[in-house]
Amino acid sequence: MKGSTYSQTPMEVRLVCITVGELGLIKGGHTKELHAAILAQGGQLCPAEVGPALRLVYKDQPNGEKVWLAMEEALSPGGSTLQIFNLYCDDAGLFLSTGNGYRGYFWSPGDKIVFVAPVQN
Repeated sequence: MKGSTYSQTPMEVRLVCITVGELGLIKGGHTKELHAAILAQGGQLCPAEVGPALRLVYKDQPNGEKVWLAMEEALSPGGSTLQIFNLYCDDAGLFLSTGNGYRGYFWSPGDKIVFVAPVQN
């Protein structure tokens, strides 16, 4: 995805996967509200590298499940839209894709979101 900066240093992150409703947005919310709810709980947005790395290790994803990475949006390969990573599984297999990155997107309460967990002291 064009426009993104990628780390040259390996890092380890602990991830959380919950629904938008479990995050506190029981009626859903726009991307800006989603990001604010994550930050308010001490979480962080995912570095872009999490998408491909998670796809490589999340091999037992249930059929029909789609999870979205809470991350800063990046330009699509064609450079015309802002997108974020998602991981999904269907009868054809496991996939890493992009979509829904624009700030005005409305997330439903049941949408699953992955973000970097709050730091434990």
